[in-house]
Amino acid sequence: MGDNPSAKIDAAEKRHARSYELLEQAREAAKKSSEYDSLATRRKMSEECKRRAGFEPKKEQLDIAESMLLGLDSTVMAATGWGKSVPFALPLFVRPGKTIIVISPLNDDDQVGSRLCVNVGLLMLWMPGKEKVKKENHDIIIVGPKLCLDPDGAFRPLLRNSNFTNRILAVVMDEANCIAQWGTTFALRTDAPVHAASATLTPAALTVARRALHIRADDSFHLNLGNDRPNIAWEVRLMNPAKSDLESLDFVLGSEEDLDKAELLPRSVVFFDDVEMSLQALRRLRSKVPERLGNRICMYNPMRSALSNQIVFKLFQQGRVDILLATEAAGMSFDVSDIPLVVQFLVPSSLETWMRRAGRAGRNKDIRARAILLVQPTVFREEGKKTRQPGDPRLYVEEIKPDLLDWITASEGECRRAIADRVFDNPPREAPTGSCCDNCEARTVRAEAAERRESEEPARASDSEPNKASDTSTSTENIDARTIDADRGTPQGSFGPTARVAQADVVF
Repeated sequence: MGDNPSAKIDAAEKRHARSYELLEQAREAAKKSSEYDSLATRRKMSEECKRRAGFEPKKEQLDIAESMLLGLDSTVMAATGWGKSVPFALPLFVRPGKTIIVISPLNDDDQVGSRLCVNVGLLMLWMPGKEKVKKENHDIIIVGPKLCLDPDGAFRPLLRNSNFTNRILAVVMDEANCIAQWGTTFALRTDAPVHAASATLTPAALTVARRALHIRADDSFHLNLGNDRPNIAWEVRLMNPAKSDLESLDFVLGSEEDLDKAELLPRSVVFFDDVEMSLQALRRLRSKVPERLGNRICMYNPMRSALSNQIVFKLFQQGRVDILLATEAAGMSFDVSDIPLVVQFLVPSSLETWMRRAGRAGRNKDIRARAILLVQPTVFREEGKKTRQPGDPRLYVEEIKPDLLDWITASEGECRRAIADRVFDNPPREAPTGSCCDNCEARTVRAEAAERRESEEPARASDSEPNKASDTSTSTENIDARTIDADRGTPQGSFGPTARVAQADVVF
């Protein structure tokens, strides 16, 4: 299909139609064999969800839940915040006494699903190690991938217990994109239907996940809802090589002039891949604010105790912490609705990682959020430049995966959102609710400046004083709290040779 949009849309529509054809066939088979009533089942799941959790599930969440009830394997890619954990619980509202196994790389205190279980009154068990299970009557059991495959762990013996296996309604693979990172070491065989969910499944990662989970593409229910978040504006900023790396984070504090009288700091989450670097950032940012505001900047990472992270998380939820310096623990399942800004400090391991972390922003759709990737200059430092011969490939100090490199180095004529659509095979989507990305913003600024120049031409032509300056400024400086390079039209902070981190406030 290549990059033919029409062909991609046709293929997506056919796959979507095939999924619902399979679901309807499963409904008909269950109706004949056990007088299954689809409408009544969906009504019961909706009513129980509303009664227990206070909201009505989406149609697609009910579709996934119904596929599990009917024994149909399923896969779904949906954006962060869509509610991929909800289908885990819905089947148990109509099949009490059954158990759903959730295989997840997340820790217990990172689980959105665990908080959902508490909210809807389901009995959940998280199995972190080799402790034996004393009771088997849990509604949902969450197990890590390593423990799932460990022959000496506490989970595998359960699979030899027929009383337990007969209770299994479905097996769910959460964050299924991780399977591609684990390689060929992970594989799962089960007689129960399998459901795989992720916000960042590329077509290649989906193929790997299906193979590992023994899901047949042609005989499974698949939903590709896309992972675009229309209320997030995307931006890349090249860090200034003349300054220390940590100085590039100062903008998250807001205007220096306002700090003396400020009672709060701008709300944001800053992601790091290195815990020690996040500690250095904490010290620097706290040193830049009045002492009374220091405790409004905190860390959240796996080096801290679970209790410490829980306390920080609660304080952040309550608005008593404004800036959170976090690692992957918060990027996987940190569910807070009112975050207007997410920053990634230094280039992460993949575009999937960046999309997942950036997805912490703007969970409330009414918020116009921004996700900023801070790129270190060494990313573009060529290795062996002086000795490279004509025709030799360019080698760089920092190795970056091609998809992420394309996203970072997109020219002003390329939309970063469109690149993500291509990488993740997103279906047609709604337009952004605010700004799209820094490249689209730059094109808009250039177009507006050109229009102003054109409108001023008649006035200048008829001016009787040739040297008289126009009263209407055509400068594009300081538009949207960023400046424009006069020669390239590149916003400071977007990618380019002249890009630098802006010192002004981020405008939302």
